[in-house]
Amino acid sequence: MNVPNKTVKIQVIADGERVQFLRDGELIFDFTDKEPFREGWFGFRTTRSHIKIDNFRVYRLVSRS
Repeated sequence: MNVPNKTVKIQVIADGERVQFLRDGELIFDFTDKEPFREGWFGFRTTRSHIKIDNFRVYRLVSRS
């Protein structure tokens, strides 16, 4: 639920088959996709909301092997 005038930090982590969504550091969901997309586009769904997206960044994960 969006709360007026409250800044929320959202993190989406896609690492191979694993996708995680965190809100303010709290894990909201953790999903394993056996057939993940390897390329393509994504978007923000803002239907009927007045959100402001600020400081958007994308990072490449560093391999730990």
